[in-house]
Amino acid sequence: MKYKYQPNVHIIDYKILKEMFAFDDKGEFETDDPKLIEWIKKNKPFLKPQEQEKPIDEKIYKCKKCDFESTDKMAYVTHCRIHKKR
Repeated sequence: MKYKYQPNVHIIDYKILKEMFAFDDKGEFETDDPKLIEWIKKNKPFLKPQEQEKPIDEKIYKCKKCDFESTDKMAYVTHCRIHKKR
């Protein structure tokens, strides 16, 4: 999981007086350790996991009169306008 917070902040477990982890210069921390994730959920509820960026599925615009295809809507609209005049 990836967490985002203020840059260069160190998170400490005050019960055992130990630094658990620190955020980097960009304010990010990434871990796959299930014990550490549970500890964060239990003891540091202000740290919320950052959503993974999902690839955006681009819509494909297709001309009904020819085989023109585009992911850019303005190019598609321009093509249709020119194609309509013919």
